[in-house]
Amino acid sequence: MSNLNNILNKYSNGGAPQYDYDNEKERDFIKLAELPQDKKYTIEALFINTKGKFGNQGVIVIENYFVNLPNHLTEMIEEMRSDNEVTEAINNRELAFEIYEFTSKKYNRTSVSINIVASDNVEVDSEKK
Repeated sequence: MSNLNNILNKYSNGGAPQYDYDNEKERDFIKLAELPQDKKYTIEALFINTKGKFGNQGVIVIENYFVNLPNHLTEMIEEMRSDNEVTEAINNRELAFEIYEFTSKKYNRTSVSINIVASDNVEVDSEKK
């Protein structure tokens, strides 16, 4: 038997994921590099800004901000948006991100990126089975 929910989620509303968050709350846009790095940020929604100055750009909605992501994360955000399990985890506030710095050899500068992690709302079993 087919998974009807997966089919409906994939093809209804243009295939766009439906996020449960307060979309009427006023939030400012902020660059990822402007957020403090010593914190975990719970993900409330994921979007792709198709009108960015440098092409498509991933955006993560967190409690008080729309976070503009560096271009190297756009493909990952697109993949996450197409995954129903990810959407469900985001709606359950189970996913978060942490920020880290790295040195870009291509541009010879320090940049930032993210690791997707379990939010503080979830207890993760760290034992390998």
